[in-house]
Amino acid sequence: MKNRLKRRVALSFSSWFCIPDQGMNDFEILSRASAFIVKARPNNAFEHEHHILTASHVVAPWKFPKYYPDPWLQFINENHMHYSVELRHDSGLFHIQSELIPVSYHHPTRDLAVLHLMNEDDVLKLYDEVNLLPLQLATEQELEEKGQALDFHGHDIRGEVTPDNDDRLPHPLVVNGSLFTRTNYQTFARTKSVLPDGMCGGPVTFSGTYKACGIVEGIIPTNHSDINLRGLAEFMESAEIDKFLDDIENRRIEPLIGGEAAMIVSSDDSDPKKMSIIDVMKKYE
Repeated sequence: MKNRLKRRVALSFSSWFCIPDQGMNDFEILSRASAFIVKARPNNAFEHEHHILTASHVVAPWKFPKYYPDPWLQFINENHMHYSVELRHDSGLFHIQSELIPVSYHHPTRDLAVLHLMNEDDVLKLYDEVNLLPLQLATEQELEEKGQALDFHGHDIRGEVTPDNDDRLPHPLVVNGSLFTRTNYQTFARTKSVLPDGMCGGPVTFSGTYKACGIVEGIIPTNHSDINLRGLAEFMESAEIDKFLDDIENRRIEPLIGGEAAMIVSSDDSDPKKMSIIDVMKKYE
């Protein structure tokens, strides 16, 4: 029998950018977060069998000037972006890196983006071999009252940044917590330790299970004016995620379509990466 590794549920998510018009010849890291996989509904006409869920503010930072006030980011758009997800060792080094199609679906009011794997079938076989499997979304009724035990999966991004190098690496992290309170718009949890920013986009599961009840959207600052909210994790519940996935699968959401820079900076027209992107992007013309 094939040896199975301990099951993992979170991937790291990397946003890369390149502006060829400004003389850039390759992609550089822009931001990182966490992500996870959810199956698409069976028997639908959508072209992908699985979704990659992550934080919208990491996929399209120019849409979030409050998070990213740097003026130069307003000159970047989806045409300059490329995305990947990584399964990482505890050291932060990646074990498997997978490219994503540069087409992203963004929730209109929440910090959620959905993308899809390039070469999906091959990548999912690799994931299965290392026991990285999709999560099931919980129903609204399964998330109960204050105190319900939860696990937060994602990454702690550690390392140094200099003018010449970004040596930071996402280290896998699981933090225990519990449901704190729910409002009509937001759901909050208290965690054993305050979540680092790299946890955004990671799944929230019922403790000790592989059933996702939400996705981490953000962390309340520890200097917040309301002392009862300080350091809480804020997450979007699975029922609302499920509705958004249904909208995507039924083509009610207009995606951001990129891929331009990736085709420009590829070495030549026979480059396999460039050819893959060209083939995939034809479907969105």
